[in-house]
Amino acid sequence: MFKTSVVVGNSNGLGVAMTLILAGKGMDVTFIGDDAARSEVSDKAKKDKLQDKISVLNEIEPLSDVEVAFDFSPDGNNKKAIAGEIESNIPENAVMAIHTVLSDVSRIAAGTKKRNRVIGARYVAPDSIINHVEVTRTLDTDDETYKIFEEFAGTISKDVVAAPDIVGGIYFRLLPVSANMAARLILEGVAIDDIETAMIYGTNSKIGPLRVADYVGVDLVLRLLEVIYAESGEAAYRPCPLLKNM
Repeated sequence: MFKTSVVVGNSNGLGVAMTLILAGKGMDVTFIGDDAARSEVSDKAKKDKLQDKISVLNEIEPLSDVEVAFDFSPDGNNKKAIAGEIESNIPENAVMAIHTVLSDVSRIAAGTKKRNRVIGARYVAPDSIINHVEVTRTLDTDDETYKIFEEFAGTISKDVVAAPDIVGGIYFRLLPVSANMAARLILEGVAIDDIETAMIYGTNSKIGPLRVADYVGVDLVLRLLEVIYAESGEAAYRPCPLLKNM
């Protein structure tokens, strides 16, 4: 039974923090984020009478009893340093789960000392709309770490998908292509509603690629396309001008 966890990452980690608190497993959670995110977590915990299960902090500090630590800090140049800071404030045997979309996990894990205890955990929808997590081994992740996190994911009802250690993983590797192609169809004169309807019925999905792009953010879709295109040179990832304009 997992008892404690920490989530670092401002608004990015809100959904997972609340999932942990509301999982009904008796887990204590420490959430570290900005003013707005801390206020939202505190209000939600108060509403559900779970104030005794959540500690809310504005900065990382030594935490002696953490079993699983989540890094939801924004993708960027300082993410490696943040991973190292989190590691220095949690027990040596704790597992660190890193959420990243625009980088491979191994590159961020290079900022830690115990790289075997680091694993990638990509939540497609941190607010639990989609009930799965993509788990990625780094170059150094050991079997024990993978097993611990797989068990942990099960405690919060998350199905585990094994994803490669590449930019975007699985879902965020496929999503930008469909959104990019949809944007190209719009430029060719196809109606947005027709694109969405065709994809909803054709793939048995609840929403089409354009609404998904709006949900995750067109800026993120564009950035993914740019990063993967620069890395691979594959034409499917060459950003459509419409996305740039948006």
